[in-house]
Amino acid sequence: MSVTGHVFSILRSSLHDGPGVRTVVYLSGCSLRCQWCHNPEGFTQTPRLQIIPQRCIGCGRCLTVCPDHHRLMDGEKQFLREGCTGCGQCAEACPAEALQLTGKLWEAQELARILIRDLPYYRRSGGGVTFSGGECLLQPEFVAETAGLCRRHGIHILAETALHVPRPHLEAVLDEMDGFYVDVKHLDPEIHRRCTGADNRLILDNLCWLAAHHPEVTIRTPLIPGINDGWDNLLDTAKLALRLGARSYVLLRYNGLAESKYHQLDLPFVSFAPESQPEAQIAALCARLNQALGETDFVTWSKP
Repeated sequence: MSVTGHVFSILRSSLHDGPGVRTVVYLSGCSLRCQWCHNPEGFTQTPRLQIIPQRCIGCGRCLTVCPDHHRLMDGEKQFLREGCTGCGQCAEACPAEALQLTGKLWEAQELARILIRDLPYYRRSGGGVTFSGGECLLQPEFVAETAGLCRRHGIHILAETALHVPRPHLEAVLDEMDGFYVDVKHLDPEIHRRCTGADNRLILDNLCWLAAHHPEVTIRTPLIPGINDGWDNLLDTAKLALRLGARSYVLLRYNGLAESKYHQLDLPFVSFAPESQPEAQIAALCARLNQALGETDFVTWSKP
């Protein structure tokens, strides 16, 4: 029987998660809680109801299917989240898809068949499949089997990971990956703990091991204003990337566009800036870092 895994989204035709045109598979579950995460629907593997109120057509089917949690209060429809098990009956009954569950269980063979359908686009563009999350390496057997099935067709495979996982998880997928994109949030362990819920010891240990065992590692830092965008932290991280032999060091512009997702999931949202950093500012920062390193284009930037 094929291995199963929890996936909360499959995004086709991505241009920002590796070379070429790619399909990104977002796996549910994460061992960190980064305050700026733009995929809160991937926090856990336990399904959580996501409510998109602007899609509601007022048909009332959710009130009939689940009167314990969907109720009319003062003429307005309200959802009582406490005690909700995420069974999904209300989402199945909603014709407008205003109610959605965060995640679906897939078999590796079933998912691979879907991914292989876009093989002509991968070949023409030099693209492939990227496993992301959440934290994709929390489901190593599922990722390894799906990736292996895709690689039999010559599909390029990447993993986007924070590496906050047990070492055996990383070892399990190593041979099935053509490359890794590793997010390093901050080098200071205490700042890392305050902002992500865990220190960075495991991450850095795994990163050093990975760089010694795989030739294609790209290190990235999401630039969070006031948190990790200081010069010293970025220069030290760039030096680490260079010392480890990383392919490159990539700065990701801040993305605060996930606010609506947090509201839909009844989770608190933290804004660090009203908008992303200007492109000219990021380009100048990359040039300054490259100059400090004595490099030309080792440090680059990308949209998150």
